[in-house]
Amino acid sequence: MTSKRVNQSGGPAAKKWDFRTIGNNFSDEMYKLNDHRTETCKKFGFMKNITEFTINPDTPHPDERMRDAIEDMINKAFKRTEETMGRKVKMFGVSLTGTGLGYPVYLPYRPYPQNNADVVMEEINKLGQSGGESGDDMRTVLLSRPMQMNVTCVALPAGEGPRNVHKFDQNIPGKYRIVAFEKCADPRRSIRVLWKGPMGREAVVPIFLENNHWDGLKNFVCFFNRGRNFCIDCECFYDQAVYHTYECKARCYYCNRVGGMPCTKERGVKIECPKCRRFFYNQQCYNYHQGHQTCNIWKRCVECNKTYQFNPKSKHECGEIFCRSCGICHDPKRGCYIKPIVVKEEKDIYRIVVWDSETSQDKTYKGDQKEHVINYISARVTCTECCDDGNRKDCRICGIEREKDWSEAEGQEPTKEFLEWILAAFDKKYKTYLFAHNAGRFDGHFVFNYLCRAGKSPMPLINGLKIYEFTVQNSKKHSMLIWRDSCLLMPVKLEAMKGTFNLDCEEKPFFPYYYNKKENYKTHLPHLPPMEDYSPGSMKKEKFDKFEKWYNENKETPFYLPEELKNYCRNDTEILLKSIVEFRRILVEDITGGFDPLPRSCTNAGVAMSIFKAMFLQEEELSIVPERGYERCDRASVIAIKYLEWRSKRDNVDIKHAGNGREEQVGKYKLDGYIENVSGRGKCIEVMGCFIHGCLKCYDPTAQLIGGRAAQDLYDETQERLAELRETLDVEEVWTCEIEQELKKDAEMKEFFEDRGNEKGPIDPRMAYAGGRTGPMKLFAKADEKKKISIYDIVSLYPAVNYETAYPTRLPDIIIPTRDEIDVSWTKPDDLKYKGLYKVRVNPPKGLRIPVLQLKCDDRLLFPLCWRCASSFKKENTRCEYKCPHDEAQRRYVATYTSVELAKALESGYTVDRFYRAWHYGEDNDDLFKGYVRLFLKLKEEASGFPKGVETEEQKKKWAEEYKEKYGIEIDLERVKKNAGLRYISKLMLNSLWGKFSMRNSLCKNKVIDQATEFYRLVCDHKIEIHDIVEYSDGAIRVVYKDKEDFVTEHSSSNIIISLWTTSMARLKLLEYMQEAERNGGEILYTDTDSIFVMHDRDVEPITTGKYLGQMSEEYGGYEIEEFCCGGAKQYGLKMRSKKTGDVDYVMKIRGITFDVDNHKTLHYEAFKKMVLSYGKEMDPAFFVYKNDFGPTRESKVVTREKHKIVNKTQFGLNGTIIRGGLDYVMKFEDEDTWMWTKSKQLHLRRSRMEAELRREMDRLFGYKNDLE
Repeated sequence: MTSKRVNQSGGPAAKKWDFRTIGNNFSDEMYKLNDHRTETCKKFGFMKNITEFTINPDTPHPDERMRDAIEDMINKAFKRTEETMGRKVKMFGVSLTGTGLGYPVYLPYRPYPQNNADVVMEEINKLGQSGGESGDDMRTVLLSRPMQMNVTCVALPAGEGPRNVHKFDQNIPGKYRIVAFEKCADPRRSIRVLWKGPMGREAVVPIFLENNHWDGLKNFVCFFNRGRNFCIDCECFYDQAVYHTYECKARCYYCNRVGGMPCTKERGVKIECPKCRRFFYNQQCYNYHQGHQTCNIWKRCVECNKTYQFNPKSKHECGEIFCRSCGICHDPKRGCYIKPIVVKEEKDIYRIVVWDSETSQDKTYKGDQKEHVINYISARVTCTECCDDGNRKDCRICGIEREKDWSEAEGQEPTKEFLEWILAAFDKKYKTYLFAHNAGRFDGHFVFNYLCRAGKSPMPLINGLKIYEFTVQNSKKHSMLIWRDSCLLMPVKLEAMKGTFNLDCEEKPFFPYYYNKKENYKTHLPHLPPMEDYSPGSMKKEKFDKFEKWYNENKETPFYLPEELKNYCRNDTEILLKSIVEFRRILVEDITGGFDPLPRSCTNAGVAMSIFKAMFLQEEELSIVPERGYERCDRASVIAIKYLEWRSKRDNVDIKHAGNGREEQVGKYKLDGYIENVSGRGKCIEVMGCFIHGCLKCYDPTAQLIGGRAAQDLYDETQERLAELRETLDVEEVWTCEIEQELKKDAEMKEFFEDRGNEKGPIDPRMAYAGGRTGPMKLFAKADEKKKISIYDIVSLYPAVNYETAYPTRLPDIIIPTRDEIDVSWTKPDDLKYKGLYKVRVNPPKGLRIPVLQLKCDDRLLFPLCWRCASSFKKENTRCEYKCPHDEAQRRYVATYTSVELAKALESGYTVDRFYRAWHYGEDNDDLFKGYVRLFLKLKEEASGFPKGVETEEQKKKWAEEYKEKYGIEIDLERVKKNAGLRYISKLMLNSLWGKFSMRNSLCKNKVIDQATEFYRLVCDHKIEIHDIVEYSDGAIRVVYKDKEDFVTEHSSSNIIISLWTTSMARLKLLEYMQEAERNGGEILYTDTDSIFVMHDRDVEPITTGKYLGQMSEEYGGYEIEEFCCGGAKQYGLKMRSKKTGDVDYVMKIRGITFDVDNHKTLHYEAFKKMVLSYGKEMDPAFFVYKNDFGPTRESKVVTREKHKIVNKTQFGLNGTIIRGGLDYVMKFEDEDTWMWTKSKQLHLRRSRMEAELRREMDRLFGYKNDLE
């Protein structure tokens, strides 16, 4: 990577760019250029153009000037890249950062004009609406703050390679295709393609680079010594051409020849083979297929027109394709099933290595940041056989050295020598799992960075900056080294593991991290280092008190850094090794009875899923739900229906389509949209989904699209269909990519598409997936002699839901109503005929105190009674007198809900007037998770010991009988004793399972690349979208990419219905308790997913409590809660007084803020209370400074930097809430008839009582009449 900085007055002598001319169509006073630099990576063919600039706030129309500046910077970046690289830019990505934006703007790598200045401005506008500072008045301020824009342009070489090999090709243009090979450090492939000439040459000339010398290869297939054919274009091996991948550009789709170019289509030629029934468009292509296996292996079905691979053992069924998840052929609309794990009799044998590193921070990184460099590593080794049988003296798996250390103070290179030992020291027959605690954000990054730079090409699983796992293969035949973060399995601090697992070892000591410097290696201190070196300010108060006491007692203890490093690291590895061994023992012996789930996943959720699959899941019980629903072929119909309705509105014509009834059918074809013509010849509008119909503007002709078919085949088939329709109709052909481009230009059309009242088409289950009801209903409350504040928490909410709920199982029936069935009048639960998901148009009621149905709006989860109010207020917090001005048509919306939640809504006054879709599950199972919950509940109760008050044998038997009667579990009284480790794991497993089913399938993937051709292959892959390119060295990069929407594949446990049903039932359970509290005269202050804060009469218990799953228990029972104040969801404070001592205590919880020693006084309770009471007015913000915050960078370096956080009015997360009537009523976008509380009277009257008094009070306070009828 080469980098050059360009100053403000110009640039290098070779290329004098005047960067002050950015936006040269407007004055220099409009902006200020702060800095510009470029970074070029010639090996991989991309260039970064980084510009720091500021928009002049006084310039007219700053939005337009911002857009013009961005466009000009993109143009300049293109020009500089093409001048430097000598070739055209294929695609580019954009990142825009600035203090005024709140969050960075990122555009994935796309060609122009898919990425342009308008798209960047659209993303900026989204940030203004959904986060950070917003509003028209803030726009100028935002754009006037310094920003940095990075435009990374990728320019693929047309013929360039290392060591001037491309010059060979220039000497003999058009005749020979030169392919250069070299040795590769990656053990998975000893030889790789270094460079290759363009396709379409007469012959291939392979050459090999070794010791700076080129050798010719007479037969490069024999050279690989694989006994298989090698495809130059795919750079992979294959046995027979007929089985080579369809996506290879050098393979003919029709005759299956590999090499050269696919056979060209000759005009007017279309030959059908009578044997395989396939079509050929070239006589030579047809002749070749007859003389080879193609005709016998690949057939075309005349019924469904699909080409399939012939198998005499299984008959082709129309509509079926081969499923990689199931390993069988089936209809893609049917879906797949989650497979149970078949437990093998033989145990998994593998090696476990735990390691820990300590770092110095002598180096600086990008200014004042401190870069961490490893100066000590300690490692310990064991294996599963030693874990089960006790440590053996001569273990072939563990090796000779079970403990080893590397210290920079002793002249070693810890990272380098540690990795050399790991790669060479052990028997390669067994896999090695390497654990470090917090490896994902600390230790693992050092190793990952080193391996990338060393050419080992680790295969990572990374999300953002967090490494979940990465694997390294030491050679072709050797087992993998799997690096993991033990925090993901045991989310508990290392210092707490001794107590959690009852370990026999020393406690984790305190260590002076900032004394760990090279200059101190030879210093013998007669006392401990200064207290500041231990970073006490970053400790929480409890830990600081413990540290302060220890330091004062031991401050005269002599201290020698190399020895203390050794003791500290060894202690860490001892604790971690014993914890992992005990964690595995509990899983294998106490829980599964022999099945080891540890190798199957790097997270506790994955371990929970493995246990469920191995012990409880039945065959064909839970389906793999497609990421975007079962109607994949109809996904384009969502856009199609909206487009046809838009056309109907714009052109004022009646268009018949699937959204307003069944599609019109002409002959054997159904029409997307049909317009009758009184003259006799009708018109059809065909909306073509690019993925379904093979748009050649979006996909290469050989690209495999829907059903595994080539884009060219789909396109040809579509054109044949349209040609037949044109014989009797006027046909208008519209592609979805054209609609998307039109949406960017037509604001009125875009607004129509985004209207929730026009949301029709197939069900997208992700749209129905939402979390818990979290947020305040009052911002401040104070207890007195009559009123009390209580906090109630649901006992194990999600395990309770898993145990009690009947879950939909197997596959659903897709219910599509006819035209006459769309309009409905549902007012009661009995109107719902199906169990599953509904897509309906909902009419919220007026005056409902606690809304039932949730709705996602601009990434916010709301519970509104008016769609227009919810969408119009965005995220602006407002303190005002408000009255909903919208009529019923404006208040209603279209959304997807579970049948159980929709039934509750109908019971509460909601109505449904349109029914668009349903997924009906004919089967459900209320025992699906009962066995799983029983297993871990039994272990948890036994490991908790006998509860308080259960002491006699009779009491113990009665306690066990209660659990048997309620849950059907047999508690073994002999096993009931406190076991912190078993209890912790049981509780962890109870809460970790259900969320795994809904893990996103569209997460970013990462690939470490050290070969330019691999990078070019990703750049040219139409199935993916590149999001980031991270450089580790001149020869190694990490490409972050994501599958495009049409190519997302589901993971092996993907069933969002399970998670969706769980969260739906959890919301209903909380709703029941909320309604109970109000029925008993309670005033709800705040709700979280599983808790309720209530103000109530002191002589009334508003909520029934209990000790079992799903029942309520009171929190802070030992305290009298005197005050409650809240700034939004997950942002509240409590003032409490101990019932025993009378001491005042405070609880402060603000999302994203850690109250350490340095910051606990920054925003104490009284200051927070003052901010809450000043809500909607000007307020002084609270600034939090974390001086020693450390974390990884994109390049997997770890740095310490000073981090700043601010809490002000924009951080109060009230989701655009309107505050009305002092601070005592939080209005969730309801209407003028909604219940409200007032500060003066704290009215919590029921509608059936004292209506006249309430009407008078509201009139006095708000100045308007409130209709209660």
